[in-house]
Amino acid sequence: MTDINALRAAYQEARLRAPHWNSYRLATTLGVSEGELMAARLDDTDTLGEEVHGLALTPCDLALALPRLGELRIATRSRHGELTSLIQRMTVRGNDYSAALKAQNGLSMQWLLPHWHWACLRRSFSKSHTLGWTLQVFDRFGQALHTLEACEPRAGGWSWLLDKALDEVPRFTRRIATPTPAIDRQALLTTWQHLRHHDDYRRLLSDHGLSPLDLNRALEGRFSRQCAPARFSTALEEALESQASIVLSMPSRAGLHRHATTLQQIERHPSHLAIQGREVTLGLDTDALTSVWQVERCSESCLEHWLEAFDSDGELMASVRLAA
Repeated sequence: MTDINALRAAYQEARLRAPHWNSYRLATTLGVSEGELMAARLDDTDTLGEEVHGLALTPCDLALALPRLGELRIATRSRHGELTSLIQRMTVRGNDYSAALKAQNGLSMQWLLPHWHWACLRRSFSKSHTLGWTLQVFDRFGQALHTLEACEPRAGGWSWLLDKALDEVPRFTRRIATPTPAIDRQALLTTWQHLRHHDDYRRLLSDHGLSPLDLNRALEGRFSRQCAPARFSTALEEALESQASIVLSMPSRAGLHRHATTLQQIERHPSHLAIQGREVTLGLDTDALTSVWQVERCSESCLEHWLEAFDSDGELMASVRLAA
């Protein structure tokens, strides 16, 4: 039995036992990346009502095709958080290196397309009837950068994507942890004062080889301060009560998912926080949240105050821009 066949068999068993689990949870349970799981399902004849296809499109062509897919839900995950936005109408502009999505409901996304390593199209069906479509984009580590679900399965763009199917198995690699380099705090403080865009912030992290948490620690006392972990949920509850406009954000090395909104509801569960805005939701695993930082950033027009939530490994879970 090949590794692919073993993974297919394990997936089928897990899905039969837990049909309500999504592919991310199934992959985590099986000890593989979500990309590896989807790649193993290419050409799988025992589909359990869902087939998976790779796509013969460049990242730029795929990004520019998204407006053809009709109304969508697009989700961006961190290890312990998920930001999901509803898109009814959008514009996408880009080139071979980067692309940007804008929608009228407060959603904006920026993508660094060289990180788009592989994409797959998933079709759920019953007999010959299509029930739904899902498009997923993965990085070279097999991590799902974005998951897009059709709200209008009959939109013509989905059939067009299916015509671009190419079931060639991708190759993924393993992420290797690297030590944090020596930090020139004074240089960071000087540079920080001149940042105005997210691209500037991302470039600063890349140039110095820092994680967001490393940077916050270097800026502490001047432009950042550590808060109690409860501050994250408290700030959201204050925004809900005041109906102030905030920005929910899910940044990553591969881009940025932001949604400006006013909050409608916050649901507290024993280990989960569900934040509901207008056409956007943010879910967080509160058991994983171990540190929160408040950060001051200059934009082109004002001084912005952000709260950033981190897990025990120092990974950024999500961030929120508070009202001025």
